[in-house]
Amino acid sequence: MSALRLAFGLFALCCPWAALGSPLSPDGDETTALEALGNQLPDGHLLWTRGGAGSGKLYYSTVANPSPQKVTQGVDDHGPRWSPDGREILFVRGERPSGPFDVMWMTADFSSPRLAIPGGHSASWTRDGQYVTAVNKAGGNKVLKCPVDLFR
Repeated sequence: MSALRLAFGLFALCCPWAALGSPLSPDGDETTALEALGNQLPDGHLLWTRGGAGSGKLYYSTVANPSPQKVTQGVDDHGPRWSPDGREILFVRGERPSGPFDVMWMTADFSSPRLAIPGGHSASWTRDGQYVTAVNKAGGNKVLKCPVDLFR
């Protein structure tokens, strides 16, 4: 792990708001550090991406038990996001290293990932957890908003 990734990860553990995004737009190494950190729940559960571009897998660990556990087996899985209540997870899956990409959904026990939004990328939950948003790159970078009841 690079020194930047380690430093940012330690900073984010001390300041959880850093893992949830900030008003600044990261670029370059900062984006790599944000992607490596993934998404953190307040009780110290971490879900993050390990692997290079085109070969990412999602891993889970906790602050109390930092030993990583691989939780996905796709060709290129990245961009994990916990639901606001911590019971569900969104992530982006590429069936080939260069895409196309789809938004996937699974429960927090990491079982049975399902297709949520075909062609979606950069997935996120609404604050109330009732909708998922994603960018559809194949559809001209349109933002899609989908009720979670469609794929639960």
